[in-house]
Amino acid sequence: MLITVVGDSVTYGIYKAAINETYCAVLAQRLGGRFPDTQVVRYDGKMSGDSMPLAGYEKAVVVNKGNKGKITVVKCGVGGDTVRRALNRKEDYIGSFITGETTDIYMLMFGINDSLKDDASKYVSPQKFLEDLKELTSLLNRTNPNAEIVLLTPTYGDDGTSKISCLEPHVENMKILADEKNYMLIDTHELWMKHLVIGGENCGQGDWLADDPWHFAPAGGIATGNYIFEELNK
Repeated sequence: MLITVVGDSVTYGIYKAAINETYCAVLAQRLGGRFPDTQVVRYDGKMSGDSMPLAGYEKAVVVNKGNKGKITVVKCGVGGDTVRRALNRKEDYIGSFITGETTDIYMLMFGINDSLKDDASKYVSPQKFLEDLKELTSLLNRTNPNAEIVLLTPTYGDDGTSKISCLEPHVENMKILADEKNYMLIDTHELWMKHLVIGGENCGQGDWLADDPWHFAPAGGIATGNYIFEELNK
């Protein structure tokens, strides 16, 4: 089984999260614990620059050395990516792009950059976000018709002063797409909003965030990876 996770800098795990502390790494670790006799391998994409195609992948990280099947988790995140920018680097993740295998499960986490109203080079309306997501998922359906698509809602991007999130309109349209196409949706945004403490440190997210409203500290990556695993395992 090949799981490909496509997203932005939150998926890549820049800033305070080490390469083994991203939510993708935590997901691979949890899969290894769930299937101890299965070989579990992780590949981490190498950024060549914000919004640029990947420069390749790091050497495989072996999580388990089992001999009863294989699970591969590929982290394909690029800083600054919107859905549109991800479409422009589709060669990073479509087809038999790394191990000769084709993807069985695509996980897509976008919305933080798409909702940045202060950055005209990234921002799109919630409706355009929905249209871009439809284009991306249609591309994946055409190129990997047997792959399952899992939508991960964008995690956090607020200042911690309100339970009303700036991401909500984009989140709602991601839910609309999931309902319309019968895609699995994992509401990681809800996870973060439940963790929010109004007026607390680090934009109300305490030790889950690093130095801005978006990027995870190790605890945030661990919590998010665990949550995704538990939702998949239901």
